[in-house]
Amino acid sequence: MIAAIPTCSCILARVETFGSAWPGKESTMKTLNPMQKLALFLVSMIVLCVCSSGMSEAAEIALGKIDLRVLYAKSVRIQAIFQELEKARLDSMAQVQRLASEYEVVENRLKAEKDKLKPEERQKLEHELKAKQDDLRAEQEAARVKVSLKRKSAENTIMMEAKEVVAKIAKQEGLKVIIAEGSLIYAEGIPDITDKVMKALDAQFSADKKKGAPAAGQPSEGSKR
Repeated sequence: MIAAIPTCSCILARVETFGSAWPGKESTMKTLNPMQKLALFLVSMIVLCVCSSGMSEAAEIALGKIDLRVLYAKSVRIQAIFQELEKARLDSMAQVQRLASEYEVVENRLKAEKDKLKPEERQKLEHELKAKQDDLRAEQEAARVKVSLKRKSAENTIMMEAKEVVAKIAKQEGLKVIIAEGSLIYAEGIPDITDKVMKALDAQFSADKKKGAPAAGQPSEGSKR
């Protein structure tokens, strides 16, 4: 579809503010889970503008759209990255839970035997409890940092790979601007390239697996270029 729309710079300005202009944004962000936050991040980042230089105001350009909800739900590649991220989170939580259980055992023993213990025995248990508490807090912080880095890596990986695929398909289809459907109010007649992007991402993922490329969550060879 050819449509008269503002210039590339105007479109990008709107993309930068996407997701920041609805009521209750602050409270909404606090209630999103990691996957929802990642999806919101990508909605704002993946809107790709491939414009010719020197385009005048209200120039006529070819539009395309992509449905990120479908892409996240059905893409094998993206699901593999999500699963790797969730595995890292669960592994970190398991270690934290193990240390929390050890802390609880010592704490309960100290409470139950406090009046029966000799001063030196009680002091020994108190020192052990303090050490367990320090280990637990250190592990909680390490887990937070690890999961945060994994999430950032997942965001970057999906963004790099998706942008590369979207740009390639946009050029093949003769499209100049690709818009994320989640940000559209009306889009009748605009070509939807979601399936093509998903198939290209998943095909590259399958090819990388056969070649023994990086595991899910790590950038593919194509995304590093």
